[in-house]
Amino acid sequence: MYKKLLLLTMLLIAPNALAAEVDPTRPLSYRAPVKSVSEPVFYLQSIVLSKEHGHTAIINDTLVAEGQSISGYKVVSISNNSVLLSSGEKRKSLSLFSGSVKKQSGKDN
Repeated sequence: MYKKLLLLTMLLIAPNALAAEVDPTRPLSYRAPVKSVSEPVFYLQSIVLSKEHGHTAIINDTLVAEGQSISGYKVVSISNNSVLLSSGEKRKSLSLFSGSVKKQSGKDN
C-alpha cells in the first residue's frame, strides 16, 4: 500500500516539475523578444474643407473630423494643407504635401 501511495504521489508531482524545465533545445544566447510599444504611424491622405459639414481629413484610410480621435490621438485642427493631432503632451502635425521639391535632372525638351 505504501509503495502504491508513493508511486501515485510521484506521478502527480512529476508533470509540474517537468513543466518548469527550461527548453533544452534553446540556444544559450537566446532571449525572448521584448514587445516594444511603438508610436502609431499616420498617413494624411486627403483634406476636405466644407462650411456645411466642417473640416474633415482622411488619415490611414479613416475619415475624421475635428474633435474625433484616431489611434489614441485627438484631431485638434484641420487646415488647408495640414492636420494637428494631440495625445496628452505629444503633438503631431501631418502635412498633406512634403514641402520638398525635387528637380528632374537632364535636359528639358
